[in-house]
Amino acid sequence: MLPWKRDKRKSGKRSRPQAMRKQPAAPLFEWRPPAWLSVSLGMMLLLATIVWYLPKEQWLPIDSIRLVGRFEHVDQEKLQRLLEPYLGQGFFTVDIKGLRQKTEGMPWVRESRVRRIWPNRLQLQVIERMAVARFDDRHLIDRNGELFPADAREFGELPLIRGYAKLTRQLLEKYVNLKPRFKQAGLKIAEWLEDDKGSLRLRFDNGMELRIGSRGRKQKIDQFLAVYPQYIAPQQDRIAVIDFRYSNGFAVAWKQPKNRDSKEPNARNNRRDHRNV
Repeated sequence: MLPWKRDKRKSGKRSRPQAMRKQPAAPLFEWRPPAWLSVSLGMMLLLATIVWYLPKEQWLPIDSIRLVGRFEHVDQEKLQRLLEPYLGQGFFTVDIKGLRQKTEGMPWVRESRVRRIWPNRLQLQVIERMAVARFDDRHLIDRNGELFPADAREFGELPLIRGYAKLTRQLLEKYVNLKPRFKQAGLKIAEWLEDDKGSLRLRFDNGMELRIGSRGRKQKIDQFLAVYPQYIAPQQDRIAVIDFRYSNGFAVAWKQPKNRDSKEPNARNNRRDHRNV
């Protein structure tokens, strides 16, 4: 025996038998897809491929647009013409934002809401403005205090509220807060006119006008309502203007007599009566 070779028999280790390879267990049940399922999956894949390569603008084109809302002042014919270009656009690519902007740009439209209805329809809800006052001959004020263009001459029954165009909300709030107080006294405000200095002129439906300065407005209104039942109401048909811009009283301007034969105005009816309060 060569010296560098070891005798395996003398070594204390036993040779291990070669490990046996594990055979995979046979499945209890083997399922194979039927032929029709493979054909169906193939057709679906083909259809998806065709749809994917089609222009996205042609996916489910819009077939109809349903209008929802109360249309008292909005021009429905003009609205339908505005909607025509959106017919045929894709269900997923139709310009919803642009449709809303164009609709809300129409007169009398305060808000519009667009909703998709699967698979090829749109629903457009139009919310009209509710006018509560006139600002001038070409603008109205809605119940939110917003100014919008309209032919105000057709709404002569609404009160005229005029002041700073950017402060129409504040003007409307002042009018709404004071309206019940004058109504309780039997007066209906027909015009609310406020100048750039804050002076206020109120014209009532009986033709009488009340003038109040910019200072102490609340106090002056309280004084007017306090003396109105006893001193003003009995003669309101003869009164043209009541001026409460004085610090210690008010002045009364009487109406001109309706006498066509008289060329000179009656001096007595033309004068102003000053009363202290």
